[in-house]
Amino acid sequence: MLVAVAAGVATAQVLDFGGKVQVEKMKALAFLEGRWEGEAWINTPSGKRAVSGYENVRLRAGGTCLVIDAEWMMKAGDREIPIHQPCAMVFWDADRKSYRMLAQLGNGLRNEFDLQVKERGFVWNVTLPQVGETRYTMNLTAQGEWVEYGEHKNAEGTWTKTLEMRLRKVAVKGAEDR
Repeated sequence: MLVAVAAGVATAQVLDFGGKVQVEKMKALAFLEGRWEGEAWINTPSGKRAVSGYENVRLRAGGTCLVIDAEWMMKAGDREIPIHQPCAMVFWDADRKSYRMLAQLGNGLRNEFDLQVKERGFVWNVTLPQVGETRYTMNLTAQGEWVEYGEHKNAEGTWTKTLEMRLRKVAVKGAEDR
């Protein structure tokens, strides 16, 4: 494979399999690139719990996708334990003419879904048999803060907030995996 790519470069005839369009589409989310850290609360059976963590966001594969890896921790006595360790890839799907997110969680759950990109954020929904429909809405505030809400839809169709996270960018480029 590498030899084929090198041969194409040597003859200046590198094939484009849609990468130029993908790079252009991903520019709509380039503002996210960097390391973000902050706090959140989540609903648990015993009530709201405070968590802290980071989201590392990097453009990869020549700018054709955005890779997001994160780790969220919860205090347990005198120590912190990891409770959420997702890794996601956001990309433009030319066949569907939409942004898509492929997400893998530390508990083994993997899903792929549409991502609606807005001027300063995005929205995505996921429906799982175990929990029903959940919606996540991310907005970048005028102060540069990443604010994201998670909401769950009950049987009557009412949305209830289950998560709120607030992050600040602490590094312009995503830090390497730690």
